[in-house]
Amino acid sequence: MTTNYYSYNSCIEIDFLFWCFFLLFSIQILSAN
Repeated sequence: MTTNYYSYNSCIEIDFLFWCFFLLFSIQILSAN
């Protein structure tokens, strides 16, 4: 149970970091134009 909880948490954390990176990347492209 605890291992599932921790792996689920890390998946959410990775997903959050991915979206932060994606948003920053999009903002840079919009600013460049």
